[in-house]
Amino acid sequence: MTRVLIWDLPVRLFHWMLTLLILGALGISLLVDDSSRWYPYHSVLALIAAPLIVLRIVWGFIGTRHARFWSFLFSPKAVVKYFVDALRWRETRHAGHNPGAAYFVILLMVLPLLSVLSGYQLGAGNEQVKEFHEILAYVLLGVIGVHILGVILHTLRHKELIAVSMVDGKKQAEASQAIASSRPIVGLLFLLIALAWGVSVYRGYDAGRGVVRLPLVGMDVKIEETGMEEFEDE
Repeated sequence: MTRVLIWDLPVRLFHWMLTLLILGALGISLLVDDSSRWYPYHSVLALIAAPLIVLRIVWGFIGTRHARFWSFLFSPKAVVKYFVDALRWRETRHAGHNPGAAYFVILLMVLPLLSVLSGYQLGAGNEQVKEFHEILAYVLLGVIGVHILGVILHTLRHKELIAVSMVDGKKQAEASQAIASSRPIVGLLFLLIALAWGVSVYRGYDAGRGVVRLPLVGMDVKIEETGMEEFEDE
């Protein structure tokens, strides 16, 4: 096997942008006191990340071969078999996501979206979701930890720096598993969309009033210590 192109540019960009945004939001929410002036920025980062996750979900239906969900939606039996084989140090290699990582990837999309939605409900005065919102943060942190552990174990087991594949898009695989293009134009388009949205959300945050004006939709979202509250358009 040789190193061939597996991950397109949009997947790699989404991976690193969402990693930074999610870790930033988690770090602030878990490590910064909720009375700090920096605390509201965990909600700002979440508001920046949410549409990017939606774009990644869309790409999971229309993207290249290994980016699509159908390529890594394994049956429960296949997942169990993979972990059993992994414990015996004989798991099967996969060009794209393996059964052990596949559902963690999905969780890393679903959990942040649930966190944003529960945070919104919390800010709207629904105190019943407060505990759920906090639990989500710790579950998400745990999923990230397991994902990183899996990357380390794969690196040790197969002697392949798997993390590098999310930089250059290449993995050790059969030539037949390679994708034809990294889709650079689509990747550039997604990057421009992400940057435009992120800058607009950041500029729309009024720290004095504790309000974020969401671009495009023109909706005001107030950042509170406990969450976010929607306000009528000005």
